[in-house]
Amino acid sequence: MGETFAATIPVFLVILLGGGLAYRQYVPPGTWAQFQKLNYYAFIPALFLSGLSVADFSDAPLLRIVVTVAATLGAAAAVVWVWRSRSTRAAKLGPQILEASIRGNVPYGMGIALALGGTEGLALFLVAAATYLPTAILAGGLFNHFVGRQDLDPEAEQEYALASAFRLLATNPIIWGAGVGIALNVANIPLVSGVAAMVQVFGYAAVPVGLLGAGAALNIAAAQNALDAARGAAMGSLALNLLVLPLGAGVLALTLNLEGPAAISVVLIAALPCVVPRFSVLGKDAQKSILPGVATMATLASALTVPVALWLLT
Repeated sequence: MGETFAATIPVFLVILLGGGLAYRQYVPPGTWAQFQKLNYYAFIPALFLSGLSVADFSDAPLLRIVVTVAATLGAAAAVVWVWRSRSTRAAKLGPQILEASIRGNVPYGMGIALALGGTEGLALFLVAAATYLPTAILAGGLFNHFVGRQDLDPEAEQEYALASAFRLLATNPIIWGAGVGIALNVANIPLVSGVAAMVQVFGYAAVPVGLLGAGAALNIAAAQNALDAARGAAMGSLALNLLVLPLGAGVLALTLNLEGPAAISVVLIAALPCVVPRFSVLGKDAQKSILPGVATMATLASALTVPVALWLLT
């Protein structure tokens, strides 16, 4: 337990540092959005490319990691759908609840994976994250597709949801970075040594930039507004995001005999607090979302829930 907290707490403290920098305005407010844009388009894809292209996966249970992550997220989407069908309030906020339940802060996980398992742990986490991202995008698109079928103007919403989901899959730079890294690994094509070192260093910037940006996005007023507007939905999505999802991943990992860094990777990707996505497939509801408030509460609570989940379930 102590080792887990020793690895996770310093990562969380960097998030708090970002919150402090934003609060004191040592960094101009508009600059944070530019940092996150740079992270999305450059640093994170570079880390996926460098980490996945050089890792030795010869003994890694890759298929079981992929199945565990995809099945866990799929089950979470099904839970939200059932919840939506049984609650009038949840019916109005269903797509937002789904985002708040399954959208994890990947740079946060990168930092913890690196602290816990070094480059080997990071590589397995990147496999889990490379599975998580397209699964979450498809889950959001399909969820909104079926929500659209129940709306008064179903065709427009279905077209928006499906087109957005597939467009995000095709144009997402993180997915491209992961895809190129996997292709180079499978083909056994190494990057030129100088280029490999540059891409690796460039990619590692994703972790501090992402953590500081998560801290800068903390908004206590938004959290209070989310509770005032939809307390039940906010608390329910927090429970699903921080408790049910890692528990499901841990049980499935145990069932599939995942252990060590492999088990940590799937539980960690499931335990990460939700984050407001840079691009969403939720349609018009995303414009007045409870997500910023829920993401703030989830990030603050994760200081306790993430290490406890890793300690209990891996």
